[in-house]
Amino acid sequence: MVSTPHATGYVTGSLPDDREVHYQAEKAKGGVGWQFMGATTVVRNQGYPWLRANVDDTIVPIYRRIAAAVHAHGGVIGAPTHPRRRDGRRQRARDTAPRTLPDRQ
Repeated sequence: MVSTPHATGYVTGSLPDDREVHYQAEKAKGGVGWQFMGATTVVRNQGYPWLRANVDDTIVPIYRRIAAAVHAHGGVIGAPTHPRRRDGRRQRARDTAPRTLPDRQ
């Protein structure tokens, strides 16, 4: 069984919280073998308070907890990124890359 990405709103301070850990673990426990969390923004404060923000390493410990909880029930989990800015335009790689990338005009 597959569970497609959807926002749960289980976010505190732009990071997934314990409710997200429990929710994802329960899906795996119920038989979902391949699941995805809702979109993760890659720019802080995009105007979507219910989405998690993956802008630095502070998200790593909670991602590890979620993955461990899902793996404990034999599941696999992923987290897609959210490619739009608040104004609706697509983000360019150079907007979020860890190093400067040239424009492709």
